[in-house]
Amino acid sequence: MFSIKQNLEPDQDKADINLVETPTPEVVTVVENISKILSPYFIVLVGLFLYDRNSFIGFLLVFTGVLAIFGVSLKDINKLIEEGKKFFQSK
Repeated sequence: MFSIKQNLEPDQDKADINLVETPTPEVVTVVENISKILSPYFIVLVGLFLYDRNSFIGFLLVFTGVLAIFGVSLKDINKLIEEGKKFFQSK
């Protein structure tokens, strides 16, 4: 599918090979940015739609979408859990 021509000398290390990436078109960059903004809202809408049929899956989708909207990562959640464990162990 994609062909990359490489001229390797016998003593050249493979780590020294510099592959030139073609620049992405501006349209692709704009579409990626719009997708990053709209996808959490779409997840929330699908979760709200599915909440009537299956409340557990709907709740998970809404919860995941809201966390994505607020920019909460898994690292933040793990940090919060560890702080909670330390708080309850100290008492």
